[in-house]
Amino acid sequence: MIPTLKIASEWDPLLAAAYHEAGHAVTAYKLGIPLQRASTRATGDEFGSVLCAHVASPVPCPVTDALPKVYKRCRCALAGVIAQARYHRDSVKSEHGERDRDFAFQLVRQFATSTRETTAYMQLFNVQAEQLVVTNWALIKEMAESTNGWYIDLGARSLRESLGFWEDSLMREEYRRATQAR
Repeated sequence: MIPTLKIASEWDPLLAAAYHEAGHAVTAYKLGIPLQRASTRATGDEFGSVLCAHVASPVPCPVTDALPKVYKRCRCALAGVIAQARYHRDSVKSEHGERDRDFAFQLVRQFATSTRETTAYMQLFNVQAEQLVVTNWALIKEMAESTNGWYIDLGARSLRESLGFWEDSLMREEYRRATQAR
């Protein structure tokens, strides 16, 4: 069960989408997956998207060469809905993250040898994605809320720089608090 931080019954759908996409982006950043774009701009039936260099599509790949990348891709795909649920549980509907879960499932099916093994890997990657979201929650929150629920549409370089800046400023703030507490 994912702990929800917001208790109020009101939630903003654009901010929920920003948390969802920030979950993907920060997880990709932390796992070293090159980011191409992150956006909470509504396009078609989506509120946003994160495009990573090797997360663009679940194309078959040589399993022996690519397992670490597949593991990262799965955790990154699952992190969005986990971050959205942590923002506000009521903001998550059954269709949220469906494409992300399907994407991860298709990746796992490339190397899993049975339905049982596929289920076990999906559970493992879900737990690992949740750990990444919880561990990096301050950075996800900073990214989602700094956009004010509208959009982040940055090139890969400026997105990496923004995430690095937010991470550095959060670390400086934590250091300042720790030294003041002494």
